[in-house]
Amino acid sequence: MVVVSNGWLEHAAEVQSFLRANGLTMSAPTVPSGVEPGSGSSTLEAPPVAASSLVPPTLGELEKVDGIPWAPHVGLTNATDENTRESVAARGNGLRSPPAKAILKCRPNSHPFQNRTLLLEANQEVKVGRSVPRHRVAENNAIFDCKVLSRNHAVLWYSDGKFFIRDTGSSNGTFINNQRLSPMSHRSDPFEVSSGDIVQFGVDVTENSRKETHGCIVATLKLFLPDGRETKASQSTCVGEIPPEDLHRLNQYVQEMVQREQMLESKLVDLQKILELSKVNAESSWQAMIDEDRLLNRIDILENKLQNYQKTATEDKLREEVLKLQEDKLLYQDSAKEALRKVYQERYDAIQKLAGTERALCSSEDECSVFKEQAIKAQAELRDTLLRYNSLQQKYDEQVEKNSQLEGQIAQITTSALIEPPESNEEIDKSLKENYAEGEHKVNAKEALMNLFAKSDLKKPRRI
Repeated sequence: MVVVSNGWLEHAAEVQSFLRANGLTMSAPTVPSGVEPGSGSSTLEAPPVAASSLVPPTLGELEKVDGIPWAPHVGLTNATDENTRESVAARGNGLRSPPAKAILKCRPNSHPFQNRTLLLEANQEVKVGRSVPRHRVAENNAIFDCKVLSRNHAVLWYSDGKFFIRDTGSSNGTFINNQRLSPMSHRSDPFEVSSGDIVQFGVDVTENSRKETHGCIVATLKLFLPDGRETKASQSTCVGEIPPEDLHRLNQYVQEMVQREQMLESKLVDLQKILELSKVNAESSWQAMIDEDRLLNRIDILENKLQNYQKTATEDKLREEVLKLQEDKLLYQDSAKEALRKVYQERYDAIQKLAGTERALCSSEDECSVFKEQAIKAQAELRDTLLRYNSLQQKYDEQVEKNSQLEGQIAQITTSALIEPPESNEEIDKSLKENYAEGEHKVNAKEALMNLFAKSDLKKPRRI
């Protein structure tokens, strides 16, 4: 005999229709003949079916459907059945909580793209990747027309009031506030992001053949909860303390680069001067050749005229013309010789200047090598000084610790001295003087080291 409440059969039918709409199934209860729904509680003969056919879905099944706990049992009141039916009907009509929202704003150092607005359903991942024929660029997705991205680069999702991102094994990586999530081609763990974080997909890639640089995607994240409130900005920073050794090495690299740039600039200036001088000499030589050809042509013309005059003119006129031509010829020869002499003199001066420049270059290279050796020696001295300073600093710290221990012992001895006879005071004064002399020696050593640094050109080392 099974006792059911009023309206239980109608409620079970509504639940069955809702589960079918969401892809779940449940065996429908059988209604024996002679029983009318809604007639109050009744006494029925149980049909020969499994017990699960008359029991509604369990709590876990309904929680998987829409996240609402529901546990039907025998003896529910009419008011409870009515509220449950209204809740199931409302969710069956598609009334769900609004999704979370993520906005990607393009930054100036990014590959250009339009700002994206992503709607994030709870526990549903949104893919970030490169545009392909099946997935095109749109304002409501995270697909970008960028060559440095992978097709499945990363995923972004919302869960339990938090936003997460994960790199799906991309080759160029995913960065949050300049921190890479995983090594190359490795899947990363979920990383929680906050509003205001800077996300970078990929890195800039330069093609050697075309000398063309493909930019990566750099965006500012703006995250909004389903109720419209923006999440709090991240308070964590990814900047760590830089060791002094790295700073010293970086300073050396910078100084070497500056020296190389200065040397290259001086060499470029010298080469520019030599090139300009060569251009001037080439132009003057070319002009001298042109003048020489012009003079030779002039001589040929005059010789032709002389032949014509010999045929037509008298001997006196010919003699006068010959004298004039000879004078002109001498004048042209003198001017040509003077021009050639100037050209050769300028060429000789240019060769002398070039030789002087080469000698100056050799001397500069020798000085540079000497300066490099001096710099290497200075660096070695600096390292030795740093080591000595560290050892002295360690000894000083040990002495300070000993002094603190001695002060504690002095306090104990002082308290006990009030009871002991005065002869013990001499031993106390002796031990105090010895400890004071040793501490003063350490302090004097440290002051001497600091004076050495102050007199030298080296910077004061940082305390490690």
